[in-house]
Amino acid sequence: MVTIEHASAYADDPQRAAEHLAALCGGTAAPFHPLPGGWMCMFGGGAFLELYPRTARLVSREGDVAFAELQPAATGAGAHFNLKVDRTRAELERICDERGLKHGWRAWAGFLDVWLDDGLLVELVCSG
Repeated sequence: MVTIEHASAYADDPQRAAEHLAALCGGTAAPFHPLPGGWMCMFGGGAFLELYPRTARLVSREGDVAFAELQPAATGAGAHFNLKVDRTRAELERICDERGLKHGWRAWAGFLDVWLDDGLLVELVCSG
């Protein structure tokens, strides 16, 4: 069995995306201090998702990980995540509607597609 403890993705507005994800998953949004403009959503138990501005990239510097400027900025929605959450479909759809998030039920797959912004998709597997 593999457990992903954390992952990272680009967001158009990392703070807003982290806050949306925290509201949907019952997590906590906070600045990601190693990267100015970066935010994260902490899920509990040590798991979290880092959200980077589209102008940042990871680089290897003298055997360590660092951030560098990325020009031109990254575009698109290549990375996405499938998360199992302890909320019903109705609860998630209500939160999406309250926050103005685009969402749709993917019946054949059994999860809710939620766009945290125009370039960041999260698939939410509901508890009921």
